Amino acid sequence: MSKKVKESKKTQYIYSVIYKSLNVYREIQKYYNDNKIPDKSDLENISIPLPRLNSQISESLIYNLIDNDKIISLKYDSISFSIDGGDLVGIKNNRNDKIEIKSTGKSEFQYFSDKDINADFIVWVLFGDFISNNDNKVTIIIIPKLSEKLKGMLPESLKLTFSSLKNKMEAINHPYNKLTLEMSDKKSKVLKEEKVNKKT
Repeated sequence: MSKKVKESKKTQYIYSVIYKSLNVYREIQKYYNDNKIPDKSDLENISIPLPRLNSQISESLIYNLIDNDKIISLKYDSISFSIDGGDLVGIKNNRNDKIEIKSTGKSEFQYFSDKDINADFIVWVLFGDFISNNDNKVTIIIIPKLSEKLKGMLPESLKLTFSSLKNKMEAINHPYNKLTLEMSDKKSKVLKEEKVNKKT
């Protein structure tokens, strides 16, 4: 059996595990919906927050997409999990890029750290429709290094939704790529990757 075939089977297995892991969150979301369990407090109910997405799911997903040359804007000679801070490190032409990965489900809120906003790339994986609406498509946003101007527009708490960050990027024409991924228990297929706010 060729090395290529072995790698292909390994990749399919990884995608299958990621897909099935995400389906657990789908089942939890469905249970909340069917039983009208509030995930936010109100005057009558005490909330039971939905479990947060495990960051290792999104990190493994992005690692394997990059490793299999599926993300045009993140092409590297090699990719590895970081051992000195950061999530992933992409190596190309003796350059090491630090890649931070954020992911959100139904709620788009994410806390950012200095490490995040100073990374060479931020990859934001939006699982919202996949989990809440049983849509097999996932949106992935690839944001190159934040400009000082954009950093100055971020809230002091560094708590953001993608929508709020998107509005800030568009206000100053900060470029990013938007990728649509279709997932199944066999493989993940990139449907399209497009540039947004192209540099002129």
